[in-house]
Amino acid sequence: IVGNNPYLKFYPNPTSGLLYVSFNNLAKQEIGKITVVNILGEIVAEIIPEELLLNEAINLTSQASGMYFIHTAVGETIYIDKVILNNF
Repeated sequence: IVGNNPYLKFYPNPTSGLLYVSFNNLAKQEIGKITVVNILGEIVAEIIPEELLLNEAINLTSQASGMYFIHTAVGETIYIDKVILNNF
């Protein structure tokens, strides 16, 4: 598990609920799964990258404000990004 994902960018951060994904230097087919986890370790969303072709954003509007972690599986490596949700 490592930080600083060089392949994906999640924005805006902080977000008000819709979190957009930008793919850098890697095809979507090489990414196994994107998982959004809350501060308690509960999975609140799981996204298969191919689904982002139709949905360009990860929708977190139904979640409570706070810090979330995005786990991205690329091969045997899991990258973790922090996102702040402010959905007032």
